[in-house]
Amino acid sequence: LASEAIGILLLLAGVLAVLSLFSYDPHDPSIFSWTAGAEAASPNNWIGGFGASLAAALYALFGLAAWAATGLVFLLGWRRFWARPLPNPATKAAGLLLLVFSVPMLLSLAFGKRRLYGEEMETGGVVGRALADAFRGRAGTTGAVLLAITLVVLAVPLATQVSLGDVFLRLRLRFAGLIGRLTLGWVRHRDRRTKERLRRTVVTRHLEKA
Repeated sequence: LASEAIGILLLLAGVLAVLSLFSYDPHDPSIFSWTAGAEAASPNNWIGGFGASLAAALYALFGLAAWAATGLVFLLGWRRFWARPLPNPATKAAGLLLLVFSVPMLLSLAFGKRRLYGEEMETGGVVGRALADAFRGRAGTTGAVLLAITLVVLAVPLATQVSLGDVFLRLRLRFAGLIGRLTLGWVRHRDRRTKERLRRTVVTRHLEKA
């Protein structure tokens, strides 16, 4: 029962975070903003003032990677609800920690600031910008991008416990099967056209003789 309760709370937190992020309005009053001399306007966020503050905090910290963090909360809640144990929890925790830092960093390096929700926003948030600036100053932009990509590639198998080698092998097999089916279809189509052309040639010769 305790595991189910924790799972339900995590799923609820994920739902609240998704709705807050989806209905985010930078002009909503939150704990990070204030209105001087007048009563604060009613927030447009679907979760009210709490949702406005939550969305502002998530976007400020992680940028667009806040959606990935929300997905992680959903995953943890789902597993806890069904009392599914996490295999290799230390390894998964290391992978998730790498993702939390590497994805915002990669977003900041790749996109920087973009106009979102009617205002300039750092796509990787404060976390991504700080890491991007730190590694860009030591390894240059190209080196920092390569490092961020490497960290993401390392973090995914650690967090999911899925071997990238197995994934690439399956993709290669599927790609080879697709190529084989396309080749077979093309050969059959060519044979049909050849037979049709031969049939027309025979019919034309018979008509000429007649």
